[in-house]
Amino acid sequence: MERQRYIVLVRTDEEDWIGIDAPYSAQLLDCVHSLSNRRYNWDMKRWEVPAFHLGEVKKVFSDWQILANLEESQGPRMPSPPPTDHVNVDNSPPSLLQQTPADPSSAPRNHSVGTVEAQPAFANCLSETDSIRIETTMRARKYSIRTIKRYLAILKDFAFLIGKSPKDADPTDIRTYLSHLEKDRKASASTLNQAISAIKFTIETVFGRDAPCTRRPKADRKLPGVLSKDEAIRICQTPKNLKHRVALALAYSGGLRVSEISRLRIGDIDIDRGVLLIRGGKGRKDRYTILAKNLATMISTYRDLYRPHEWLLEGPDGMALSIRSLQAIFYKACQDAEIDKQVSIHSLRHSFATHLLEDGTDIRYIQTLLGHASPKTTQIYTHVAKRDVLKIRSPFDTSK
Repeated sequence: MERQRYIVLVRTDEEDWIGIDAPYSAQLLDCVHSLSNRRYNWDMKRWEVPAFHLGEVKKVFSDWQILANLEESQGPRMPSPPPTDHVNVDNSPPSLLQQTPADPSSAPRNHSVGTVEAQPAFANCLSETDSIRIETTMRARKYSIRTIKRYLAILKDFAFLIGKSPKDADPTDIRTYLSHLEKDRKASASTLNQAISAIKFTIETVFGRDAPCTRRPKADRKLPGVLSKDEAIRICQTPKNLKHRVALALAYSGGLRVSEISRLRIGDIDIDRGVLLIRGGKGRKDRYTILAKNLATMISTYRDLYRPHEWLLEGPDGMALSIRSLQAIFYKACQDAEIDKQVSIHSLRHSFATHLLEDGTDIRYIQTLLGHASPKTTQIYTHVAKRDVLKIRSPFDTSK
């Protein structure tokens, strides 16, 4: 008898996206590739789609068993599709997935997921009271909103798979969950370490218990993806929308993170001095970075045309353009520019640092422009800079 195929729809740390968890198979890949606006989450090792495409997911996986771990006892909240001004998406009407089976006895009870036995479908073992307590504690310690959302997503996923609240977890539960992340989701070392941090923080800081001793995996040492100068310029110049060109140029010309682009205010731009003030960067640190002359001209034209009020890049609602919209702009530009490399909008920041190093800029200045606390973080770009620019020659080339 053929084993029944299944997918699990899970929360992500972004409310307007849902994740698709399932054991890898060629059939899974074929179905996912037919979905609109899909993306792959390299940290969680899973595919994700916009929440308003849930009807399409249900249709594509109609022959599959669909489990859901989304909102408590209700379908996922469906946001309005983003305006076509900044994201091109399929605006087909959403179809809510009912999370409670018509016949409770038909809900799978012992559906095996790798080495983890999933709990009854749609169970949620992290109570609202515990969630509020965790969030309150993190806010009191000035954790970022992104970190709070990420921790809560991890803890709800842990509770869903293990079947108990993290505050009641024992060493075996933690090892089982980490094993599941590594084996079934192919999670990276950084993802495992973040899961350990979330669970340990909850047990020790929130609930005042001694957390089980868990050995952390050694961090991966991956080199950043870097674009050539020609590729970076092509990406920045490809969009027809001036706002989109300004957004991408900020990432490449000044080395800004995508969150810093989203939060850049009009008052943070000093065209006379040729600098940008980055407020509340990573680690809540302010810094200055350079403002390219060509970008200053683009920004002046953009401001005359769009008349932004507070944020440099505003959406139709007057709020700052979202990170997800900026990422969508980048991927669309890569597609139009025919860039085949596996890159993200953060690769423009990597390219900024690498090209400065190749042009002879002192690495200490690059560290300051990027806002790195340690020079060791900046030194990674010496591994991806062109060897001929760094005056390094292979002995194979110098031998006679």
